[in-house]
Amino acid sequence: MMQETKRETAIGLAVTAWLFILTSLWLPWWLVRYSDSAGNRYDQLGVWLWRPLAEVTTSWGPWLTGMLAALVALWLFVRVAARSWYHEPAIWARDLWLLAVGAGAALASALLWPDTDNFKAFWGGTTYSNATTGTWFTETVLPGLGWWCTAVAFLCLVAAAVLVRAAADDASDK
Repeated sequence: MMQETKRETAIGLAVTAWLFILTSLWLPWWLVRYSDSAGNRYDQLGVWLWRPLAEVTTSWGPWLTGMLAALVALWLFVRVAARSWYHEPAIWARDLWLLAVGAGAALASALLWPDTDNFKAFWGGTTYSNATTGTWFTETVLPGLGWWCTAVAFLCLVAAAVLVRAAADDASDK
């Protein structure tokens, strides 16, 4: 009974991961914000996978990330639609790990996006001052919602793979 519950939970996690990774393809992957010493926030800029902006990205970084995320979404769709957990349990277990690696690679490839020194602060920002006006500006680059959706998909895939492995271990113990 416990073995079946683990399998069902893994399937639910895999479907959840598929929904999150699909959602990530339509959301901004990077958010660039500027603020000044007066507390004003302006020039908010979102960077999407399929609409890369040359001034904040490399020419091929977003396309690589987008292709990796799309490949994971397509591969996961095929495996879920084919009910691989029922027909090919060993391949299902292997593919969950490979899909998790693919989602992790999509997350990591976002680090290839920066093109200038100002955008290398993926988790933070850069502060500089304007000597003429005496104000300072902070430029912040943060992961956008697309990045976070893929991170959730990655965690769901890892959890599903662990559960499938545990269910297989339970079955072999009997």
